[in-house]
This record gives sequence, structure tokens and C-alpha cells, in this order.
Amino acid sequence: MSGQSILAGLRKAREKALAELTIDLQVPGLDDPKVYVRYRPIQQREVDLVHERTRDTKSEDRDLIANASLLAHACVGVFVTVDGKPDGDPSTWPRFDQDLAQMLGIDEAPDGSKIEPTTAEIVRALYMTDGALLNTARALDAWSAPAILRREEEHAGN
Repeated sequence: MSGQSILAGLRKAREKALAELTIDLQVPGLDDPKVYVRYRPIQQREVDLVHERTRDTKSEDRDLIANASLLAHACVGVFVTVDGKPDGDPSTWPRFDQDLAQMLGIDEAPDGSKIEPTTAEIVRALYMTDGALLNTARALDAWSAPAILRREEEHAGN
């Protein structure tokens, strides 16, 4: 077997592994149509980075901002379902970015001027309540480590 064919097989195996390391979590309260966010596992370096950035923040919402930042880091895309299946190509789904801010209508000030909400503000706008955001962050955290461990166990010795 040539090196190129081995690498081609490796690419397919990697793509399959990455696709399996995602979870789709429904956004509470957005039911018609159902809105989901596809997440990948949170990595420890991301947790450390977010905590470092928010450590000196004096905002009362510091923990909420940190959780929103983690959700944004792990986001693969936001999508709706049609006939029970994700709509569109995942590469075109919005993330927690200015495109999503525009879709949510939070990119305009009351006077009509354009604003650029922060990533945390976009996450909070999608989830509508702080409780929904925090519950989603907890669910993602609870799923992340076991998902990575299962994947490693499945491929141990291969």
C-alpha cells in the first residue's frame, strides 16, 4: 500500500472521528422551527484561556460571560431542522458571530445605527435566558470529557 493511499484512509478516518465528536443541543424556547447548536468537545486549554481572560473582570456577570465564551469556542454551527434533519451544509451555518447577531436582530442600536455585539452578547441573545445558557454549558461540559475518552478507548491499539 502506498503512502498516499494510507494518508487518504487516514483523512477519512479523521473526518469520521471528528463528525462523531459533536453533539447537537436544542436551544430552549426556540421550537418552531427547532433551533440547535452543534458543539465539539471543550478542550482544557480553552477553559484555561477563558478563565484567564475573565479573571480580572469586575462584571457581576463574569461567570456567565465565561460560560458564553466557552460555548462560542466549542460551537460548530447554529442550525434549524427540517423534517427532523439539520438544514443546510454545516460549513454555511452561522456561529456566534456578526452574521448570527444580524439574524437575531441585535446588531442595531435603538436609534437604528449599526453595532457589533460581543460574542457573549450574541450567545446570551440566542439562549434568551441566563439559565438556559448555563444549563447548556453544563450539558456540554458533562458530555465533553466522556466523549473524548470513549473515542480514545475505541481507537486504543489501532
